[in-house]
Amino acid sequence: MKFVSKIMVVLIIGTWFAGVVQADDPPTVTAYQIQRYEGVNEGDRVRFIGICTVETPRYGYAITVGCDPGGGEWAAIDIYDGAEQRLVAERSQIVEAVGVIQEYYNKTELYCNDEQEFPPFAHAEYGSLPAPIETNTGTMSHEEALESCIIILRNVTVMSNPDTHGNIAIDDGSGEGTLLLRLIDPIPAIGYTYDCLIGHDDYHFEEYKIRPRDENDWYCQGTTPTPTPTGGTPTPTPTGGCAPVLFLEFQQHQQGECFTGGRIFHPTWTMTNNCGDTKSVDLYIALQVIDMFFFYPSFTSDLQSISVTIPDGEVIFENILPEFQWPDGVGSLMEGLAFWGVMTAPETFDLVGEVEMLDFCYN
Repeated sequence: MKFVSKIMVVLIIGTWFAGVVQADDPPTVTAYQIQRYEGVNEGDRVRFIGICTVETPRYGYAITVGCDPGGGEWAAIDIYDGAEQRLVAERSQIVEAVGVIQEYYNKTELYCNDEQEFPPFAHAEYGSLPAPIETNTGTMSHEEALESCIIILRNVTVMSNPDTHGNIAIDDGSGEGTLLLRLIDPIPAIGYTYDCLIGHDDYHFEEYKIRPRDENDWYCQGTTPTPTPTGGTPTPTPTGGCAPVLFLEFQQHQQGECFTGGRIFHPTWTMTNNCGDTKSVDLYIALQVIDMFFFYPSFTSDLQSISVTIPDGEVIFENILPEFQWPDGVGSLMEGLAFWGVMTAPETFDLVGEVEMLDFCYN
């Protein structure tokens, strides 16, 4: 998500960013410039140097979060390095990354996966972490200025049990916000109040959510943590029940990257079930070409589905299409291409869970 400023600024980088600059080096910019699009644009190749605020291994995927030395609003950026996960940093370690600015599902990232000339790395030096930014639950869900920043909420009450994605409704009296649990986090009881919650302001499924990084983010610094109770009363915020989770992806392909002639096309879907019992769904997966839809498993224009029954705790991994290569020299389709994944209750069109969609283009 982006607040696009029409004002172009020239930032004099201080000694923190000093160094020998080669003629083909990308410009060194701050997270603030990237987030505000001040002097840069989506698709630009830039260098970022900052302080790691969310260390790489915590999430289980190749995202490291860095912030500008002074912190503040607009001053943090997600750094994605997925192929080899070359950037592995500890919190407060100085990180350096060259990459392309991209909007990934409307979240601003520095995409480093294809960068070979200047691979991302962590310096041996450490910096001082900026203080978390104070905010409240009523505004955090749409406060773009805090995207990727470390935030703090106070006197937060748990309002619901987690849904299938780990989302919990929370409220500090200013309106509901969302707490996003990791798999290893305790499930708090409804009605339990935290004196403090600290975490990464993560843009996830079109909403800003607080995501604690470790056990120290669940209480005010300088105080003694109290155990988080589990269980609780029935949820006052309905979550729509528990449904398996569907995930679509293109192997060997990154979001925002176009397929080209000769490239391998290998779409897959993964379904997981942690609902406590066996679940059955009708799964519809369609390839959209402009305004036409072709449905899996045989990819015709007739509406088709596949019935899936999955026991609790199990994962199903399936290739949507056999691996094949895009042909060369067939022109360009730059929009209107997408894969859709929809789960419904058996023998009905009642939607179960969330609709998955992946856009792609083809040169």
